[in-house]
Amino acid sequence: MIILRTMWHVLLQHIMDSYPTPEDINGGEETAPSKRLMHIFPYEKTTDGEMILEALCIDDIRTRCPRFNEWMTKLEEGIRNDYF
Repeated sequence: MIILRTMWHVLLQHIMDSYPTPEDINGGEETAPSKRLMHIFPYEKTTDGEMILEALCIDDIRTRCPRFNEWMTKLEEGIRNDYF
């Protein structure tokens, strides 16, 4: 199992290193992140996606994903200004 995890890590790192940001990885229906993950290991979007997100730090995601960060900032400003 350790060898498989190492292989998965190498494959995932190769994909991430091929793009400026994680947001740029999604190039279409067949290259969506979930589709890429399904080619690497038995990935179930509805269950594994939540688990992966829980394992990540939101500040790291915001730093690496500028469009996501901009969206979150707008939401936070809207909450602060009672727009919601």
